[in-house]
Amino acid sequence: MILTASHRTIDEVFIKDLMHQLYPLIQRQEGRETVVVYQSPEAIAITQALENHQGNRELAAAELGISKTTLWRYMKKFGISSKFNV
Repeated sequence: MILTASHRTIDEVFIKDLMHQLYPLIQRQEGRETVVVYQSPEAIAITQALENHQGNRELAAAELGISKTTLWRYMKKFGISSKFNV
């Protein structure tokens, strides 16, 4: 990762803020513990498109402007499984 800043040094607060902007936190329950996961903006967009189209990958891919095969590859890369039976 390469960072640019207006100052010569970057402090921990700046890096944490940047991480939260780039990779929003997603919390989910797994059993009794809460797991916090950083999710990329691409994964968030894919998940949203799948939810918008009730898991229909063809329509989700069209919304994202990618092919069904590319959508499948991204889903595999980001560990996204469609919770809908389509």
